[in-house]
Amino acid sequence: MRVAIVVLIVVLFASPALAADPAPSCARGDALLAAGYLDDAEAVYKQMLPDACADAKGKAGLARVAGAQATFDARVAEVRRLQAAGFEDAADKKAQAIAEDFAEPLPVDIRSPDQRLPWWRQQLGRFGPPVRTVAEFVAAVLGVIVLVILLGRLLGNLYSRSRESLRLAGFEGVKDDAAKASLTAALQDRLSALESESDNRSPRWVSATEGDFKLPDAAVSALPQGQLIVALLELLDRLLWRRVRVISGTVRPRETDRGAGVTVVVATRSGRRESEMTLWEADLGIVPAEGETDEARYAKLVRAGAIWLAFLPRVGGSEPRLGTTDWRSYALFAIGEGYQRAENLEAARMRYIVALDCDEYNLGARLNLASLKLRAQHDHAQPGELDEAIDLLGGVIAATEGSINALRFRARYLQAVAYLYRAAVPGVDEAACYERAYALADVTRDERSRAHGRSDALDRFLDAFEPQDRVLLATTRMLTGRSSDLDGLDRGWNATGALYHLACFYARRFRKLGNADDRDRAINTLRRYLDRHAAEAHERNKSYARDDPAFAGLKDDPDFQALVDPPAAEAATPAALVLQATLGWAPAGGNGA
Repeated sequence: MRVAIVVLIVVLFASPALAADPAPSCARGDALLAAGYLDDAEAVYKQMLPDACADAKGKAGLARVAGAQATFDARVAEVRRLQAAGFEDAADKKAQAIAEDFAEPLPVDIRSPDQRLPWWRQQLGRFGPPVRTVAEFVAAVLGVIVLVILLGRLLGNLYSRSRESLRLAGFEGVKDDAAKASLTAALQDRLSALESESDNRSPRWVSATEGDFKLPDAAVSALPQGQLIVALLELLDRLLWRRVRVISGTVRPRETDRGAGVTVVVATRSGRRESEMTLWEADLGIVPAEGETDEARYAKLVRAGAIWLAFLPRVGGSEPRLGTTDWRSYALFAIGEGYQRAENLEAARMRYIVALDCDEYNLGARLNLASLKLRAQHDHAQPGELDEAIDLLGGVIAATEGSINALRFRARYLQAVAYLYRAAVPGVDEAACYERAYALADVTRDERSRAHGRSDALDRFLDAFEPQDRVLLATTRMLTGRSSDLDGLDRGWNATGALYHLACFYARRFRKLGNADDRDRAINTLRRYLDRHAAEAHERNKSYARDDPAFAGLKDDPDFQALVDPPAAEAATPAALVLQATLGWAPAGGNGA
């Protein structure tokens, strides 16, 4: 207040109203001195010295200015000593007091390093308030947006809690964390594969924390009652109903009679068990291979457990899978499929038979068992095996009537091939078999042309299936006296499986027409096919071609015999890759056209 009054006096003295009396006065000098304007006060007093009347007062004023200057210098020196001693805070306070008592500018060495310059302070005063207003408005808008998002997340959280969902908790009884993670991944992968193979609704999987009420740690620490709010949210999370089921498993120690075992459990969130199944190797006909690790053995059981889960209505729906609603039948079929991949054909055959004993409508087991029976397509084959294969495939075709899917295409293709094999059996009406095979291939061609674009999975299957199906159609047209043209399919690069079917086509046409060019094409194409296989697979496919009735016209050909005869030291067991129910289209091999 004192400073304001002094400044007012100074302003009055400097106002235009007083400009008429420019003579310096002692009062004016005293006012400037009191306000801390030492240099200005000194100038006023000096102007008074020539005036004899004011000389004494001017000298006295100069003395007061000198005293004030000495005080100013002493206080500045004190600030510098504090700075030198490292007391920056104390020095800043002393410097601030000097600035309050004196209007003189502070020396630059005692000013605070973060002190704003006057011109910058002016700009802040001019532009700071509107900028702050805009910033506060933007913050308010963002706050509203955050609240809306939080409300939406809360509503979404409540909605997700009302939907049926599954949570995978993993397996117990495994000491190795890596093995535990491997079994959990095997279960998840098998369930995902089963979802893609079925028209049933896919279950909704959630993580261990999805749907939980949780505040960010920063918000908890910022809120005065953050911990209390967190505790209330956790209590609310427990009280609110949530439709989630937890899937867990336990690895059972191996037993002498039953082998390894796995228990799979479906429980509510509170821990109440709704469904439980223990699967043993002996019950599923799983025979461990020599040297097979425990992890691999348990992984097979876990995949079977995934099939059991997929057949639970609350997990995988209630629609049939490959025609069956019996999980055990489907699991036995899947185990047999694994044996068939490993070329353990007898074990695969027995699993398919047991699967059909559980449910005769298991279309996958029907198709794969028929494919194994078609491996008896040698000259000494019994017609009963082929007839049984045709009947099995006929059941698949009838069950898929009105639908377009890969299973139907596979079944009709294999049935056409079965009729071609049957035509080679002595005493059978060859022409009728060829006509039947042509009718099947022709209908398949029509359905194939309409099937594209229905789904990505079906399109991928048809892309691999089309070359071999075209060869089959061309073969049946040629055998029934119709025109046949492969439209350049035998030029350029061909998939491995297509090469074998092309070789069969040329061999059959050579037998029918006797064209030497067809004979050369058959042998060269078969050689290209065999060259794409190594070691055991090479010998296995040589044996298959040697006994394939499609090459009956080349049995006595020296070049053909040299190509397919087994090594002197071994005789390979006839076996070929076939079209399986849930495997992708086998590109190498296949029951030859």
